[in-house]
Amino acid sequence: MGHPAIACVTSVLCVAAWSATLFLHWPWRRAQILSAAIVAILVVLGWMIFRSGRTRFRIIAIWSVTATLLAGLAHPVLGWVLSRAEYYPDVSELLPAAILSYQAKGIDEPGRLPPYVQTIREQLDAADHLPVLAHLGLVEGDAANQADAIVANRYQLLNRPVHIMNGDTEWSADPFGDRSWQLALHSLQYLHFVLGRYRETGEPRYLITAETIVIDWVDDNSAWFFHPPSEFSWDDHAVSLRSLVLLEFLKCWLSSARPTEEKARKILRSLGAHASYLGSSKRYFHRHNHGIDADIALLSIAVAIPAFTESARWRATAIERLREQLKETISPSGVHLEHSPSYHLSTLQHLHELHRFARAMQIEEFAGDDVRAMLLKMAEYARLVTMPDGKIVPFGDSRPDQSPSDMPAVTELLAGNLPSALEGKGGFPGLSLRVFENEGYAFLRSSDAGAAGDPAVFLAFTAASHAGLVHKHDDDLSFVLHGRGRPLLVDHGFYGYTPGEFRRYFVSRAAHSTVDFGNHANADFLEGDGSATLVHGEEREGVVALQGLSRVRRAHDHRRTLLFIAPATLVVFDQLGVLSDSSDDVTSPGATIRYHLDPALTARRSPDPARLMVHDRRTGALVMRVDFLSTSRFDAGAPRGKRAPLSGWTSSARSRAEPAEVMEFRGLSAVSSSAARFELVMDCSRPSGCRKSSDTQLMLRDGGLRVAWTDRRGGPQAVDISPSGHIVWSRARWIASMSGKGRAGPIAAR
Repeated sequence: MGHPAIACVTSVLCVAAWSATLFLHWPWRRAQILSAAIVAILVVLGWMIFRSGRTRFRIIAIWSVTATLLAGLAHPVLGWVLSRAEYYPDVSELLPAAILSYQAKGIDEPGRLPPYVQTIREQLDAADHLPVLAHLGLVEGDAANQADAIVANRYQLLNRPVHIMNGDTEWSADPFGDRSWQLALHSLQYLHFVLGRYRETGEPRYLITAETIVIDWVDDNSAWFFHPPSEFSWDDHAVSLRSLVLLEFLKCWLSSARPTEEKARKILRSLGAHASYLGSSKRYFHRHNHGIDADIALLSIAVAIPAFTESARWRATAIERLREQLKETISPSGVHLEHSPSYHLSTLQHLHELHRFARAMQIEEFAGDDVRAMLLKMAEYARLVTMPDGKIVPFGDSRPDQSPSDMPAVTELLAGNLPSALEGKGGFPGLSLRVFENEGYAFLRSSDAGAAGDPAVFLAFTAASHAGLVHKHDDDLSFVLHGRGRPLLVDHGFYGYTPGEFRRYFVSRAAHSTVDFGNHANADFLEGDGSATLVHGEEREGVVALQGLSRVRRAHDHRRTLLFIAPATLVVFDQLGVLSDSSDDVTSPGATIRYHLDPALTARRSPDPARLMVHDRRTGALVMRVDFLSTSRFDAGAPRGKRAPLSGWTSSARSRAEPAEVMEFRGLSAVSSSAARFELVMDCSRPSGCRKSSDTQLMLRDGGLRVAWTDRRGGPQAVDISPSGHIVWSRARWIASMSGKGRAGPIAAR
């Protein structure tokens, strides 16, 4: 083969490689492969020029440029085919109605739908209780108002302002630079409101609006040259959520007088493409809520429309994968293992929808008592993660404003079926402890059933690190504390998914009541960094001991022990160490322990530099006393709304950051022991008055901690935590040893 022919072939291969990059979804990866192809062709041409000499250079260059231009003319067509192959994996989907087993033959009567469309209408009419995947409040608000707003082309998604669409829906729109907003737009979940109003009122304008949006989405997102209008056009989660909206729409639309064969064929082809996408293993997420939603959507399409030739295979695929998902993502105790109570609730709701659909459509694999038993356990866990204010504990990517009482699955499953979370769980009157050791969570509740003035206390502790670290924050060994019906120490929860400084902050250790080392306060939380385990949890006569262990950034050991002493004292003991292979300087101060206050509270210094007094910001009333002692020197402060670096912020809603104080104890040695005592102020407003809180005393020695107090009957009690974290309970013998000069006050061992 001559040099010109080699140049021609090489140029064509270069253009083909360029087109092949369209198989990859992310633009940066396409650019990476394209750059490699260009470099390769330049190297080949350079070698050819070097070997040919100057006399052949011009011929080679002319042939190379000509071949590239000729091949480039075919690039848009090739790119279109390849891009469809990416998102429509089945080649038969490029042919009209080829994915349907019922073909339109001999339809001469105007206005009459072909037999296969009539068959599908009958199948959809028989499909009762189609699942609804309402994901994390992508679309919220009053149904009637939302429906009317969509009819008027006014889109209010998430908690963002209204965005007005001019004419056709702008599927590439991203007015707020928010990936979640784009997901909400392409999920079409707002059509649930529109279709609901159509069923309630029968007004055609609602169905016409839904039809217009669906047809417009299919037209604008089904064929393109290089990439779809948005990365969420065919994002895996958007496909799952949108598929069930399309099913609901078809069920309403095919029962009306509006369908035409052309529109029906277009929508059914698109729905078939959705199912083909969901059935592909290339885009499937194992051990993930996205995978669960994909399987529910795929199973729903396969069962509701068996007219698709692939329905039997789709059904088998969905059932097999979903069975595996339930084993891997939901523990035997009914805890969803994605580190987020919000995702626990949404997964519970989606599986509840699936169970109802399975019972109605006789899908035996998910209609049985075993699935219902799992749902009941999940609902009980939802009760446990509910704080006294009715909201969920916002661990991980959890919305701080979400309430389990708003979830139909929780209210339906708990109605008369489960005991109260406070019944039969603790050995002390009014005290309840639930420990999920394998899952890494513990929940403590105390009621007002004790002596007059005793506060109702709620404590949630997390030491959870599960495979994949999905939706996890850098919150190992963090906790939440409520007392007397109000939040005291809080977790700030979910800010949003859009990258930026506040997203990094709210995921980082700086936004959680735990310890960080060195410059990791606002560092990115990387997969594999979490390694927490819950190693101990028990209750003895009104005293609860919890202990967790974590390796921070694969360099530091952190052991945290929590002691709750009824009625109103919490002791937090932190033991810090450095792993033997760590490169960190163990002698330089750099560890910081933070405790995040509710925005309604403020911390003030007392005459004692190691004591902070926590007051109500509005009334000035004293709420809690905080004492801190350490084997290391430290500085104490309470920043609020600090910008550099970020510290002292909370998020009450998606993409909203507001100032809130955080108690910081800085400059601690990376090898040290520290203890904090939180004493809630008793409620003396009752007619019977109040009694004195426990006189808890702390002593740090030899890397361990001794805690002594007087119980409700006036007897001496003590707990000793050894340098290795071993917890020893004792009574008179220990108190005797502490009664002399070894006895220490709350700040004696600074």
